[in-house]
Amino acid sequence: MAGTILVDTNIQDAQHFDRSFIIGGIGTSYKPNANTDIYANISQNYRAVNFNDMRVNNPNLQVDPNLSDEKGFSVDLGIRSSVQDKVVYDVSVFYINYDNRIGSVLMVDESTLRLYRLRTNIARSRNYGAEVFVEAELLRLLRQKNKKSDWGLSWFINTTVQDARYVDSEESAFRDKKVEHVPNVIMRTGLTGKWKTFQLSYQLSYTSKQYTDATNTEKVVTAVVGEVPAYYVMDLSAKYTWKKLSFGAGLNNLTDNVYFTRRAEGYPGPGIIPADPLNFYASISLKL
Repeated sequence: MAGTILVDTNIQDAQHFDRSFIIGGIGTSYKPNANTDIYANISQNYRAVNFNDMRVNNPNLQVDPNLSDEKGFSVDLGIRSSVQDKVVYDVSVFYINYDNRIGSVLMVDESTLRLYRLRTNIARSRNYGAEVFVEAELLRLLRQKNKKSDWGLSWFINTTVQDARYVDSEESAFRDKKVEHVPNVIMRTGLTGKWKTFQLSYQLSYTSKQYTDATNTEKVVTAVVGEVPAYYVMDLSAKYTWKKLSFGAGLNNLTDNVYFTRRAEGYPGPGIIPADPLNFYASISLKL
């Protein structure tokens, strides 16, 4: 802080990657009736090593100099349909495979005994699961066909259940471990009530436990890696429209939960980054 230079290092480095490839896929669908669609897709996946993978300026994170691209494929099969515009649903199953998936590993510097994260190719990963989306107009289900009303009440739910793990790894530390930042359950559900031009919405979001490194470390003193505990968040919002004016307001994190979703290696960390507490917003808009 006194203007004295302690360290001045200049490192010259150059890397060049030549790539030539074709990514292919095929999809098909079948409509047994006008409102139903059965679909299936399979496609190749590719993720190239990018600039952010190779260049870091952080003592808590290092990059494997032999980092290579990821390749794989994904498959999905599902059905989507609507019932008299009162219920809409989409149900699908999926499988995702990646070879040489890039991930993060917690390592120890042999000279300083300092913990750091290494970004490298971990192993082959596979992810399979199911996703369900349903939206229903509840009051419309109870009303007679084509009967109009100033009132409305809709409900939706979107849920993903999945299992993502590293497989075929020669290192026992990675074998059958969960892939980073992939929770087993992600769920969103909510209700929206309407009366003429007034709308009130409630939403609940839930995310199950996940890890931030390939060895599934539970906890370290620096908090750079570790478990991200399960959490839920509730939001409430309202909107009213009068002529060309719209008024909106809402409450985020309605129950003022204390939780986090990210860990930082550097600024503003290192450590966890707490999520926002209970907060309020309001807006006014004019449509010309």
